[in-house]
Amino acid sequence: MTTGPCHWELLGRSRANDLQLWVALVSPARDPCAEYVAWGHSMLINPWGAVVGELDENPGQLCCVVGRFSSDM
Repeated sequence: MTTGPCHWELLGRSRANDLQLWVALVSPARDPCAEYVAWGHSMLINPWGAVVGELDENPGQLCCVVGRFSSDM
């Protein structure tokens, strides 16, 4: 892993806030035997930069409700 732990969430939250839109960061699950070891941690971020849902480094599914008014804080 190179920059995942330091930058993954920060970059996603920054883009969502800068552009005022929903951002989905999608990453493969971590495979320590792979040539490139992914960080994992897929997440959904609302236009205010808040993480709505997040997975860890293991395989999984993330289900979040995104509606017309779900970005209100």
